[in-house]
Amino acid sequence: MVYVFRRKSAGGMLTLKWDDIYFCMGPGQPYAGRPSLVWDIRGHVLAPDKKTVLDTFSVGIHCTKDLLPAHWEYLRRYMEEGPQSIPMPRRYLPIAEKRESFLFAAKVAFSNFSYGYAFLLFGTPFALVTLFGRLLCMPTNKVPVWPKEVEEACRIEPGDPYAQRVSGE
Repeated sequence: MVYVFRRKSAGGMLTLKWDDIYFCMGPGQPYAGRPSLVWDIRGHVLAPDKKTVLDTFSVGIHCTKDLLPAHWEYLRRYMEEGPQSIPMPRRYLPIAEKRESFLFAAKVAFSNFSYGYAFLLFGTPFALVTLFGRLLCMPTNKVPVWPKEVEEACRIEPGDPYAQRVSGE
């Protein structure tokens, strides 16, 4: 099963069978007439005619087009073959049941510095604006909480070797 967390104004929770979703890769919004550098995996809910798209959601990973197939394959194998078919992640987002910290927000804002010194020189003002925006949003955003029926349907059994819960950095 796939559970899509949405705002109430967007229709609220969406519960779908994995096999009933049509997945594809899609580009983000182009900027200043240039093609998008960021792509995502999209799930389409189709009408019975299998041609009309009734709803669309993003799986949540955003990266370059060349990296996206590896993310898709990881997700596909997990859903179709189970967690034993994929390697365990080496890192987890340290945001379970809480908002991201200042340190995590700074890491995200400055994450593109791996592109080299030119980006460091010219990108710092943009990274600072991004960091300021993230810090401004944190106190006003709610920490997502799954509805009780989803929590019950997805209950993790005690001793599950694949269970991971990370709440610290």
